[in-house]
Amino acid sequence: IRRLGCAVPPVWGVESDLIQIALNLLVNAVQASENAVEIEVEVAPAAGGVALCVRDRGDGIAPQSLPHLFDPFFTTKPPGTGTGLGLSLSYDLARRNGGRLEASNRSDGGAAFCLWLPAAEGEGESGR
Repeated sequence: IRRLGCAVPPVWGVESDLIQIALNLLVNAVQASENAVEIEVEVAPAAGGVALCVRDRGDGIAPQSLPHLFDPFFTTKPPGTGTGLGLSLSYDLARRNGGRLEASNRSDGGAAFCLWLPAAEGEGESGR
């Protein structure tokens, strides 16, 4: 985990929802990385909110799979190892919290999943 030292604004969200999303993204990244687990986690200000990005060094996402990643019961894992509900649930939780979840392939290999949440309005220096 790399700490960049930049301040991020607070966000409003249901804590258990945000934990579930982060956990799903991290578990998927570990599983995609197979033996050489190298995962980057970044939290940074982005477009009026905050982005949590999880990047792995796996094989990346097949082009034909990209449009279906967030569909319920869609999985690229072998039979018996995934339900195909983790990313679908995470996508719905992100939307329920006013954000979005996106997936892409890294130009240097692997996949990237980014959760964006809007910054909380009316937050003072002391927080809530």
